[in-house]
Amino acid sequence: YWSECIIMEFLAGNRIRGTSAEKPVLGLPSGSVGGWKELKRVKGSVPDITSLPNKKYYMVLGHHIQGSGNTGIGMQLNGDTTAGHYPRRYTDDGTGTDATPTTETNMFIDTNGSTVTGKEWFTVMYISNETTKEKIGLYNTSSNRGGTTASTTPYRITGTWKWTDTSNSIDRINFSDFNGTACNANSEVVVLGWDTTDTHTDNFWEELVSVTQASDAATLDTQTFTPKKYMWMQIFGDSSNNLSPSITFNGETAGATNDKYTLRNQHNGSADDTSEVNIEWIALNQGGSASHNEYFSNIFFLNDSSYEKLIHVNTVENDTSGTSGIPSRTNVWGKWTDVLTQINRITLAFRDGGSGNVLAGTTIKVWGHD
Repeated sequence: YWSECIIMEFLAGNRIRGTSAEKPVLGLPSGSVGGWKELKRVKGSVPDITSLPNKKYYMVLGHHIQGSGNTGIGMQLNGDTTAGHYPRRYTDDGTGTDATPTTETNMFIDTNGSTVTGKEWFTVMYISNETTKEKIGLYNTSSNRGGTTASTTPYRITGTWKWTDTSNSIDRINFSDFNGTACNANSEVVVLGWDTTDTHTDNFWEELVSVTQASDAATLDTQTFTPKKYMWMQIFGDSSNNLSPSITFNGETAGATNDKYTLRNQHNGSADDTSEVNIEWIALNQGGSASHNEYFSNIFFLNDSSYEKLIHVNTVENDTSGTSGIPSRTNVWGKWTDVLTQINRITLAFRDGGSGNVLAGTTIKVWGHD
């Protein structure tokens, strides 16, 4: 549950910021509450983030790059190496039942690793950091450790975990290889924090572009914006003719020569679909069951110009209105295999063989940070 709320508006400088003027009216704590603030950033083969300030919530962005051997990514808190202090639940590529290890000395993000130089992992993690409570977290990781072409499906691991310490707040997050081989020295971990007592205005996530469809049309295009290494996008829309909304990058259009995309998706808890390789777009969901179906997508990008672009998508779709209409969910782990440029333009359309429009009111908003 959430016992606080963050009031935000978009102010000069395109930054997400809460203001003290709004908080007294709503009875929130005094002071100006910003958004996520960068606390620490470490780049290296074994990222180790020390002397973290005590924040109630952390958001961790991880970009791990394959070293010279069979790298496997694991995490420890406060240097704790005690077996059994990191119970977790996770699904590996969506196959079988959840794994529930309880005796490990760390929280693995990827236990299998890879032996091919150049593979990468992109992790987005949230942590609740209550000093007198067990620390709980959830994470989503995608990887191209199976191969760096559009014919190879991304790998993914999705899970939850806890650290059983109830006496200390988190002051250190260290990522290490637990198969004995360090990551590439260009690996990076960024830790963001937020707390009810924050008064800062130098927020990590900066708005890059925001567009809203004025009238029904075949596409909604952000046009070119300034790219960042880490990007976060949200889309709220309404589709027509039961079609699946899809995105392409940098002005690419559908065609036989545009096959730089591949994805893994899971729809309503089914087994992962790995058939969509060498395709022309990233689909956000699998379509609905009504002539108009609203959808909301929350998307993270790892947008490093030297590597394939790894993408996480979570979409909810309102297929049928009313109390009997159960919403659908789609999770997507995708990649764009262009390794020469960054994503600096996003186009939304419906490209699954039917015809339909991106309806008026559909909105794309993108934030980012290097």
